[in-house]
Amino acid sequence: MQSGQTQEDIATKLNATQSFVSKCERGERRLDLVELAAWCSALNVSLTSFVERFEKRSQ
Repeated sequence: MQSGQTQEDIATKLNATQSFVSKCERGERRLDLVELAAWCSALNVSLTSFVERFEKRSQ
C-alpha cells in the first residue's frame, strides 16, 4: 500500500525518527499492536481495514 507520504512525513506523525520508519518498512523492526494502530492512523487507514487486507494477502 502506498500513501504518497515520505518517511519523514510518517515519522513526524508518529513522533519518531525517519530511521525508525525505514527499519519498519524494511522489516528490521516489528510493530506491536499499539504501534500498528498508530501507523494506521498516520496513513489514514483503519486498523480493521489493514488487518483484513493483511489476512487476504497472507492466504
